[in-house]
Amino acid sequence: MSRLLDQMENHDGVNAALITDPEDVEYYSGFRANEAMLFVHSLVRYLIVMDGEADQLCKAEQSGFKVLNASWDEAVNFLSKLCSKLGVHSIWIEEKYINKEKYRLLKESLNGVELIPVDDFIEKIIEG
Repeated sequence: MSRLLDQMENHDGVNAALITDPEDVEYYSGFRANEAMLFVHSLVRYLIVMDGEADQLCKAEQSGFKVLNASWDEAVNFLSKLCSKLGVHSIWIEEKYINKEKYRLLKESLNGVELIPVDDFIEKIIEG
């Protein structure tokens, strides 16, 4: 996680990352699901789960993530409020793991927040 935070800090204007690749979500949180994403910011880390089992969620909480179990619409609403509260202006996002309609809803809800595609970049950070 520290490498990801360091990379974000070294890129002007990038405030957060939204990790949606199931393998990357598992790498950072220990949680595996088809419908989950991580919101990573220097002040907070959230695992947002749309399909998860309670025992796995506890494991993710132990790895330092706050856990939110929500529908996609609820998750997007939460992210919108969180980004506003934290003053987030730009987010690295693994967009190829989100379908077009969900991406459109996310982009509309995060009005004023730039979504920067970094599908392979997160994997390169993991590989070191």
